[in-house]
Amino acid sequence: MLIRADSGGGTHEFLAWLAKPGRRLAYSAGFTITADIQDAILAVPARAWTPAYDADGLARPGAWVAELTGMLDLPAWPERMRVIVREERPHPGAQLRFTDIDGQRFTCFATSTRSGQLADASASCPAKITRQPTCPDASAARAIRRGRAAAGRSPGAVRLDNRAT
Repeated sequence: MLIRADSGGGTHEFLAWLAKPGRRLAYSAGFTITADIQDAILAVPARAWTPAYDADGLARPGAWVAELTGMLDLPAWPERMRVIVREERPHPGAQLRFTDIDGQRFTCFATSTRSGQLADASASCPAKITRQPTCPDASAARAIRRGRAAAGRSPGAVRLDNRAT
């Protein structure tokens, strides 16, 4: 079962409770962007950003994801927790936030999901953040890969969408 939460669920206590041994729960929760996380975002190499995909498995224009886990000091958080950042242009009319950088909106989430490629993880981000359905199992990941193949792209291909390398 996949438990989803907005950033209110991205706490030590809640995620530790979900990750207790013996529980068969996966989670995806919004994660607050701290100064350390902002520094990590700014240090992500351009080649590490991959396209974010919509619910149909198609690259979402102007949206990218990258994994920050190895760039952060996370010893107090659940073991095997991953931190994913999403970058996208705010929708027309959206008010900018102080965490927006160069007109781009950044959101983070913590997840225990392991399967699929990084871009598949963006679909398991909390609905409040991405407004996308979850992809908690292998059949959903296969559907995403089929959608990519139907769009004329290799299911395993990674495009950088005009990003500098």
